[in-house]
Amino acid sequence: MNIQEIRKKYPQYSDLSDEQLATGLHKKFYADLPFDVFAGKIGFVAGEPTPQILSPEELLTPPTETPEEIALKEKTKKYEAGTTMTERAKRDLERGSYCPSKDAGRVAGIVNSKRN
Repeated sequence: MNIQEIRKKYPQYSDLSDEQLATGLHKKFYADLPFDVFAGKIGFVAGEPTPQILSPEELLTPPTETPEEIALKEKTKKYEAGTTMTERAKRDLERGSYCPSKDAGRVAGIVNSKRN
């Protein structure tokens, strides 16, 4: 069965390139066979990757953020809200985090004096 026949039989893989399809099938079902041998059996010939061409609309559209990225941004805003750099440095030192602040030495002294 060659790669075109595989695509006809399994249309759900139509969004994959030939290389992605061949690599995926090889990894899942024929990992014990060298890839070159497997590729020859299905008629896949590796070529130069095709560049992704974007339309003008796609170039002008900013990338959308994932829900995880949005949540992290909101969490960071809440963490940073209403605190000074010294307060954040002190909090980070208390948690054992690294603090690159220029006040880190002074804050470390304050935190350590409170621990003793």
